Amino acid sequence: MEQADVARKLPGASDVIAAFGEWPSFHDAEILRVLINRGGRSEVTIRLMIQAYQQKCVTFTFEKIADMRLEGEDADSQNVIGALTIEADDPFTTVHFSPCYGLAGYIKAESVTVLLG
Repeated sequence: MEQADVARKLPGASDVIAAFGEWPSFHDAEILRVLINRGGRSEVTIRLMIQAYQQKCVTFTFEKIADMRLEGEDADSQNVIGALTIEADDPFTTVHFSPCYGLAGYIKAESVTVLLG
């Protein structure tokens, strides 16, 4: 299944698609917040530019994390990603944050949802 199709099937994806007109590429988006909650819901919040001076935040929530790797330099200053890709491998979904500057990596979990904020 193509990664855009996987993304469209995530709970909450229809709100993101409605706001952007399609599933966004997340190119040059910035990771603003990462919360890893052992035994509970973890979150990654990303800010995207819609048009010049207009921005929206998208939060990915993860439950039952099976694997993850997050790394990067100067993660306290800025965390721009080159792209965001999503893969499904039943029963897991993996969200990859491709490096540009700062934080990058992936989170693999049994449950992934997306919220427009």
